[in-house]
Amino acid sequence: MMTSSSADQGPVRRFLDGDDTGPKDMRLQSTEVVTLHVVDVPADTDDDDHSKQSAKLPHGDKPPPLLWCDGIRGVASQIVVTFHLLFWFKFLEQYADTTWYHTLRAGNAAVEMFLILSGFVLTVRFFARLQVIERAVANGDATTVRLVYVDAYLSMASTGVRRIPRLMGPVVISTVLHIFISLYRGHAITPLALVEDVLKTLFVTFPPFNLTLWTLRVELEGSLFTMAVCVMLSKLRYRHRVVACLVALPIFHNRFGNWIGSQSHYFGCFVLGILVSDIITKQQHQLAHGPLPSSVSRHETTVFPRTPPNTVAASMESLGLSFCYIIYHAWQSVHSTWSAVRRCIHRLPSRAEHIVTNAAYSLLFLFGSWLFIYRPEYAANYGGVDTLIRLIFEKEHARMLHRLGSVLILYTVCWSAWLQRVFQSRLCRYLGRISFCVYVVHWPIMLFMGDYVKPWAQGQGWTEETGKRLAAAACYVASHAVAHVATVYVDEPYVKWLRALERRLEMNIAPKPFPLKNSDARNAIQEIILIHQNDQTEELIEGVLDRKIQVYHKTRKIKAEARVDRSSK
Repeated sequence: MMTSSSADQGPVRRFLDGDDTGPKDMRLQSTEVVTLHVVDVPADTDDDDHSKQSAKLPHGDKPPPLLWCDGIRGVASQIVVTFHLLFWFKFLEQYADTTWYHTLRAGNAAVEMFLILSGFVLTVRFFARLQVIERAVANGDATTVRLVYVDAYLSMASTGVRRIPRLMGPVVISTVLHIFISLYRGHAITPLALVEDVLKTLFVTFPPFNLTLWTLRVELEGSLFTMAVCVMLSKLRYRHRVVACLVALPIFHNRFGNWIGSQSHYFGCFVLGILVSDIITKQQHQLAHGPLPSSVSRHETTVFPRTPPNTVAASMESLGLSFCYIIYHAWQSVHSTWSAVRRCIHRLPSRAEHIVTNAAYSLLFLFGSWLFIYRPEYAANYGGVDTLIRLIFEKEHARMLHRLGSVLILYTVCWSAWLQRVFQSRLCRYLGRISFCVYVVHWPIMLFMGDYVKPWAQGQGWTEETGKRLAAAACYVASHAVAHVATVYVDEPYVKWLRALERRLEMNIAPKPFPLKNSDARNAIQEIILIHQNDQTEELIEGVLDRKIQVYHKTRKIKAEARVDRSSK
């Protein structure tokens, strides 16, 4: 479950810490108003932030919110690696009809899960701010609206500033690995051509030195697309944002029906991530603070009225408005039904509620996983589901099933406590921590070691199947070992340096020193400000404050006793 520990210390509090130019009373009043409507979201939106935190968590500590996203990413990276191993070495084919083999071959679906997760994680904090803004608009609080808008745009700008250099780091890691492998094989290296390939990696489809890096171009384009969509949606209310995303889904859905990345369009994955992020933050906000006042709903109906528009003239404007009308009120019915079901479940006894919710989430998770592992050659196992999706999406039915399965998995894990515990386990957290580097290095290592391990095994008199399994196991272990070293000594320090560089380059007003006479109180407040700037949790801030206050009172007590002793003498 999401905790209140990472509400970023209030939506506007970090912004206010860096700006004390306004009246003090107004700043304090704005902070108090906004922190009443905080939604539980991660402290940052970059998809690499939770990996650094997961490495430092002791056994008994509570993981930060949305760390399960890192666990899902780690599992997806393992599926990609096993898919490439099965594809390249062609072993274990006698188990081709089993479910676990289908899961290990779901590499295409795992890539789509990566992209949906990127759209979700990049926008979840932004949409949490929009929920606060929407409630502030309903309450007529203009100050909160203005300040939270600033904080929301600052969070998105922070993501955009770091995005290109963040994606270039793994490219450099892959390039260094390519240089070592080429030198070992005795191949000639042209420095200028290699530098040109590195610089073009984020803008071309298939880099020649590592074909798996084609997804980095998709990540970059999708990230820029996601941020642009968020800016456009920021002036709309919740239901209108949902309608816009639902209308955009068929527009940006891939139309080629080809597995190859050069002929694919993945913006639909990012639209799904945006949609899921908006829905989840809205539901979390409503559960925490209740529905918005009815006056907002009455105001919304003026955009898409209850009476269907006249389509007799058959104009494009009328047809388009009719389409939006249908989607808008259909989504309103879905959202109302969800809210009613949640209220009914909450009225059950605690044990019955626990059983019903976990059973429902388990069924949804299993159904989503079943859709997730779909491949065209398994169509006979899907019956009517495959037929229906084929009728709607024709050649692109496989990708749409993958995306629907990924969304169901993401949604159920977000609401299920026991599924979050699974994906927040130490193993999943570790796999998520090294997932980026595993994805980057596993393909060149597999091509390199496969040329040596398999012939060596066959030279020992082992069967061909045994040689394939040994080569796959050696490539798997070597990939994770190299990925661990690259993550700990290259990637994580690089991300930390990027964050420090961003803080040095950003336009910000340094906080003025507090005119306090007591050094203990002044040091306590300065330490709290430092924790705010480093995106630490609210519990840590409260702990530091409690310790400093205790030290302060203890010091005063000792000094008072000393004065009493001196006066008595």
